[in-house]
Amino acid sequence: QAQDLFLAAVAHANKTQASSAWLTAAVIAQAQARGEQARTCLAKARNAGLEADIHDPFAATLDEQFPRPKASRSMPSQGRAR
Repeated sequence: QAQDLFLAAVAHANKTQASSAWLTAAVIAQAQARGEQARTCLAKARNAGLEADIHDPFAATLDEQFPRPKASRSMPSQGRAR
């Protein structure tokens, strides 16, 4: 049922493209511990016009709640082998 709620929210957001609909989908995703989906929906809300004073604190909360894995450092390229 929880999955159905998230899918319904995303379907509605896709249909309306309203920032409030994408924000709702992001909140549902956060509540369901779907960090990456929450970030994606929040980004779509921002692109649809969500104000920074709502977006930025929520994005920071998602970063705290669902930390992204640190990228592994690779060795810098030494150029072509000869």
